[in-house]
Amino acid sequence: MQNKFTETFVCGKYVVCAILTMYLISVHQQNEESNIFSWLVHTIAVPIWLVLIICTLLLLTTLICIFALKKQSTPHYQRYKKDRLFGAVWRWRWQDNTMISLWCYCPECDDELLYNEDKGRSLYGQVYKTHFICANCDNQVKATVPGGNKEDALIAVEREIYRKVRNGQFKQAIKSF
Repeated sequence: MQNKFTETFVCGKYVVCAILTMYLISVHQQNEESNIFSWLVHTIAVPIWLVLIICTLLLLTTLICIFALKKQSTPHYQRYKKDRLFGAVWRWRWQDNTMISLWCYCPECDDELLYNEDKGRSLYGQVYKTHFICANCDNQVKATVPGGNKEDALIAVEREIYRKVRNGQFKQAIKSF
């Protein structure tokens, strides 16, 4: 909140400076005594280069303010787009507050991983897990997500990402990449 206030204050300072500059130019051009608002109704001779510089500065200041306020309005967690989970590097994008395009990549060669659903047996019955395999690294298993098929594995990874967002652990992941 403090940062947004500071950016708005700086933008306001630029606007006030621009208005005061135009006022001082008009007073200088008129060479006469006038009150503070009389310059608004007078016609003055100002070099075109000066008008272009002032307009350019105002446009740049406005654009900087708009981008600064827009950047501030995006949630901080939306910079969190990559993490290492279950042995693989996972990447995704944010659309509004929803995660999209979630998939895993090889931590060694950064190749997109393939998947294989394993339905093994244990003492407690069938155990489902999904292996993620790198074709570029001699078909080595790079990640294994327990609990079901590919869709279940993606849901498990998504839940883990949302958990990190909720408890603030995503900040460490942003710093590590």
